Amino acid sequence: MDALGVPGVISVCMPFWNRQGLLDRSLAAYRRLYPDLEISVCDDGSTPPVVAPGCIVTSLPVKKRPLSACTPMNAAVRASTRDIVCLTNPECEHRDDVFSK
Repeated sequence: MDALGVPGVISVCMPFWNRQGLLDRSLAAYRRLYPDLEISVCDDGSTPPVVAPGCIVTSLPVKKRPLSACTPMNAAVRASTRDIVCLTNPECEHRDDVFSK
C-alpha cells in the first residue's frame, strides 16, 4: 500500500542536473516515508544519476548547462505510470509524512 492506502497510485517526478548528493538524500527520505511510491527522475543532459533499482530514469541529450526544469520534469511525468504525480526537486526533502495527512 502507498501513503494513501491504495497500491500503486502516486509517482514522484523530479528533474536532475549533477546533484547526486541531494538526489541520494531525497530518495532515501521518500523510500523511508513511502516505500511503495514510484519515483521518476529525468536527467537534463548531465552525468546520469545513480538511483536504486525500481526508479525510472530518463535522460535528455547531453548539454553544458540545464536550460529549464520544465523539460526534464515533463519527461519524468511522461515516463511515470501512476495515476497521481507529485512534482518536486531533489532539494525538497520530506522529513515527515505529508501524503497521508
